Amino acid sequence: MNDRSANNRLIAALDRLTMAQRITYLLSATDGFSFEAIAFRMGVTIDDVQCYLSEALSALTRLMDDP
Repeated sequence: MNDRSANNRLIAALDRLTMAQRITYLLSATDGFSFEAIAFRMGVTIDDVQCYLSEALSALTRLMDDP
């Protein structure tokens, strides 16, 4: 799989996440925000952030592994 194909698959997988999961994943993975900072920005609890991120990572792993 080339880089462009992998990027397209990742974008498609991100589009399938809920808004909360996508925001949490992007703030964590691309911006390096802490759980506390993400929770503050989103107006949710740290437990919510941990849940959203766990769900996002599980979904992205599953979606990226699908043929």
